[in-house]
Amino acid sequence: MNKNKLDRINEIEQEIKVIDKFLERKEYGIVLRKLKRKFRLSLKTKAYGILGSREYVAPSVIVDEIVKVLINRKEELLSEQKELWGS
Repeated sequence: MNKNKLDRINEIEQEIKVIDKFLERKEYGIVLRKLKRKFRLSLKTKAYGILGSREYVAPSVIVDEIVKVLINRKEELLSEQKELWGS
């Protein structure tokens, strides 16, 4: 195994950790939803000059689609990582 493959495996591992953290928070949000609280995914712009910051709260439909994309991405990364370990 060369250094490039090992570096790529480490990059994949870091990205998987970030995805897992997001998905764990989403699962926590599902529990909170049952307790009448909401899981929010919001996008916030930075303030610039005289313009203040704004926050956009994504609807649950969009959040669900984002979760699906992240799960698919995680599966792709895991298969790539297995392939790199095997070769």
